[in-house]
Amino acid sequence: MATRALRAMATRATRATATATPTLRQSMTALVRLVHPDVLAATHPEHARANGDALAHLQGTLDGARGRGALPGARVRRLRFYVRDDARAEGVRDVGFTLRTTGGDCRNVMRRDLGALFAQVGICLLYTSPSPRDATLSRMPSSA
Repeated sequence: MATRALRAMATRATRATATATPTLRQSMTALVRLVHPDVLAATHPEHARANGDALAHLQGTLDGARGRGALPGARVRRLRFYVRDDARAEGVRDVGFTLRTTGGDCRNVMRRDLGALFAQVGICLLYTSPSPRDATLSRMPSSA
């Protein structure tokens, strides 16, 4: 009986740890909700277009790093996202972001860069380490 209770406690602790560390997918979903072009389309169409272009580039690079396309070449790409910010007179804040790729397995570099981006846009769910499911399904180590 005590063993069963200990197992149950260990299972709950594991679940709590798993939910405390969001996956890349969860963090990216939060990012998309903040910067999706539809969010700014009515009030700032030029920023909405820029967000769409930056999201498309970021997603293409992530797909390549995950092995779903051609590996991204070695380069440094500066992207700019615009986030709604009611504290500013114009209602929008720009967030510069540098995405580095190495031409090979650049997942660790991208993890660090994405973590910085998530922090800049105010996503409190930072992707810091992969869950076992992430490691097997996406082959993308943790970051943001």
